[in-house]
Amino acid sequence: MPDITSNLQLWWKLDGDATDGSPNGYTGTTSGGVTWVTGQIGQAAHFAGSDAIQRNSTATFGNPLTISCWFNLDNTNLSGLVGYTSSGTDDGVQLAYNSGYSVCRINGVNSDGGNTVFTSTGVWYFFAVVVSDQIYFYTAAAGGSIVSSAQTIQTITGTATQMVCGFTNYGPNFLTGSMDDVRIYSRALASTDIDALFAYTGGAATPVPFWRLTDIYKSP
Repeated sequence: MPDITSNLQLWWKLDGDATDGSPNGYTGTTSGGVTWVTGQIGQAAHFAGSDAIQRNSTATFGNPLTISCWFNLDNTNLSGLVGYTSSGTDDGVQLAYNSGYSVCRINGVNSDGGNTVFTSTGVWYFFAVVVSDQIYFYTAAAGGSIVSSAQTIQTITGTATQMVCGFTNYGPNFLTGSMDDVRIYSRALASTDIDALFAYTGGAATPVPFWRLTDIYKSP
């Protein structure tokens, strides 16, 4: 069964506020003019290009690590999305959009997913990165199919002390658009777990049963 519950360290549902739905209480603080709009799952946070949600924390996440989110662009500018980082530094892991590509920045080094899934404004996109033996990218448009790829791993070093949403520290690059269902896990989610996140429509973070087209039915 898929598991989207275990080792969930941060869960910003963004249903009208930045309350943390994980057991850890990492509720975020909004700055600037963050507003609340209709999201992919319930409500979402909207950022106007100079806004952010952040939470300072002494939590220490390393490798393995999974970060996932939904986002919707108002423009196609370089946009920071979500990260586990440090104020004013490139420590940690940061996710961004750049010219249609999914970008994962680890300690100042960019890797991209190698495909241009994110091509339009006004569309909800799913983006997840799993950092383990490689950097695994999972991307999809709402109603579409997940595209996956892998890149050479960059070692997570330094001390990341801040969870952020709506921008990245390098640049900095702020998002003009919306974010929904932001999660950080202190483990490498399996591809079936990622599929369950993509299929998630609300409620408790419980496993979502489904079958891949590659599954073969076997009688008891």
